[in-house]
Amino acid sequence: MQEEFVRMAHVAAEKFVGASVAFTPADEEWMPFSLYPNVGSTRLTGVVTRYNVTIKNTDNIGVPLAAYEVRWACTSCQRKDHVHIISEDVLVRGVRCLLRYTKVSYNLESPGWRNVL
Repeated sequence: MQEEFVRMAHVAAEKFVGASVAFTPADEEWMPFSLYPNVGSTRLTGVVTRYNVTIKNTDNIGVPLAAYEVRWACTSCQRKDHVHIISEDVLVRGVRCLLRYTKVSYNLESPGWRNVL
């Protein structure tokens, strides 16, 4: 049964690989000012390049959790220390921020988006 949970976590995580995201370093605790001193409140766009599923043991129940790697599109933010590992809820927030930023109207409550988000 545990293997099935891990398999389903991989299937769900694969949907996010290649997704575009946007974040503002000033609004995100995980984006330290020391790495982005010249960015300020500008939005950075990036792409989810890969994921890793780990099993978190809570109350003797193994729960598979996915962590996603984000790389930025901006050429000044291409160093190794600009690569971040984020959780799924942060990733979803980044997708929603990008949709607001690009002013594209998507119905995030539609069945197709509900499966991804």
